[in-house]
Amino acid sequence: MPNIKDMDAGYLSGLAENLRSKWIDRNKLMEECQLLYQMDTSDRKKGYEIIKNNIAHRTVSLAVALLTQGTLRVRAPVVAGEEKDSAGDKVERILRGLLRMCDRNAMRRLNYPVRYSLASFEAIRGWWALLPLVTVDEQGDSSFDLRVLDPINVYPELGPDGPSYVIHNYWTTSAAAHETWAKHKVHDRSDDLVQVIDYYDKEYNAASVDGEMVKAPLPHECGFIPLLTGPVGGSPIRSVWNDATSYVEYMGLPVIFNVKELIRQQNKLMTLIFNHLEQYVYGPIFVRSTDGRVIRLDLRTGRVNFIKEDVKVEQLTDKGPPPDMMALNNAFANMITLGTFSPIMWGAGSPGESGFARSILQTAARTTMGPGRLANEFAIEEAVHTWISWFFRKGVNPVLIKGFGRDQAPFQENWEPTEIDPDIEIQVGINMKMPQDLLQMGQLAAVLKQAGIPLSDYYIMDEFLDVEDV
Repeated sequence: MPNIKDMDAGYLSGLAENLRSKWIDRNKLMEECQLLYQMDTSDRKKGYEIIKNNIAHRTVSLAVALLTQGTLRVRAPVVAGEEKDSAGDKVERILRGLLRMCDRNAMRRLNYPVRYSLASFEAIRGWWALLPLVTVDEQGDSSFDLRVLDPINVYPELGPDGPSYVIHNYWTTSAAAHETWAKHKVHDRSDDLVQVIDYYDKEYNAASVDGEMVKAPLPHECGFIPLLTGPVGGSPIRSVWNDATSYVEYMGLPVIFNVKELIRQQNKLMTLIFNHLEQYVYGPIFVRSTDGRVIRLDLRTGRVNFIKEDVKVEQLTDKGPPPDMMALNNAFANMITLGTFSPIMWGAGSPGESGFARSILQTAARTTMGPGRLANEFAIEEAVHTWISWFFRKGVNPVLIKGFGRDQAPFQENWEPTEIDPDIEIQVGINMKMPQDLLQMGQLAAVLKQAGIPLSDYYIMDEFLDVEDV
């Protein structure tokens, strides 16, 4: 563990650089997948077209859509044969209201809703990062927020029982840093970039901006590391006998990881095919005079070429791309499809497919998003538990929550810190069921009740039908 007593800006910078070097292989993979997602054309050469396949962008967009279209459920668990108590109902309503408020706050900052940002980073980066916040002002009023961070800037130091500390190391403008840390003096040019290092361990939080401490190590009173981060999928391998860091490249994998090399090679192949075809159609034109001289015509816009009657005009062409190139391109396309989503998810099902077959294909596609769904659920679950812990420890005045009930009637209620059980279990789930799935679950619940299994109506609505209570 770092020595908190010796922590100054130089010490903090050394910790951040050490962690960045440990996770450099992970970040390299993240950057590679980001360039494919953005269809980067920085390698374009003059007079030579570059073709970029949009499958990486479409796959990420579809993965994000699948993870965000499901209904978010925040539950205090209930026993199968019992009705839920009103305190559990209230906690659920409060937490759902806070999550909606965080979505609105994020969009006011011109960011995206929390689940959308989480899903996007999980699909592009293969990691997620969250910073839940509870701020108590001088009057004792509490405000809640949930910041989604770019995981490429979040570095955990792994210990035997999880992260021992986590650093958020990023660049921002001097003006933006001053809004967060008033001790930072804004540069003459407020848009100058400055480096921010934000440190969290299980007890303390410290920060530096532009090589100066803006927050000395202070207890955050959370009891655990509130800067939350984690991988999505990947290998459980953590180290081998002669190499303790290279495994980080495969700890958390973007959704396009298994096809990124196929996409890169197909981009090269399609570029070759396109430029062959362009050469075939728009090959240079030469004039061969009677004395044997060869002159290339200038075909640029506005140019005039004078050609005598007794000269021969020829176009230089090749035979076009060989047939094997097209077969290889088709093979790449098929492998990429198998490595992403079935065609039915792109609205490209065969006319002869039955409804049952399409349902199976849709279910299989949603199953591939299992790691991302679990990561999304875990991230939000950890965030709400952090809120509960902090509000119980730091809260003074009640929090007023406003919302709309199942009948769309507005409601509002107070949440007192003394009402909170800090050890309450909260489960977060994302319902990705289709309507036909819910119908089958309802029929199953009816059969179980007829068989004498003690299932309360509340439990059936909560666990079988995913009906949100108020």
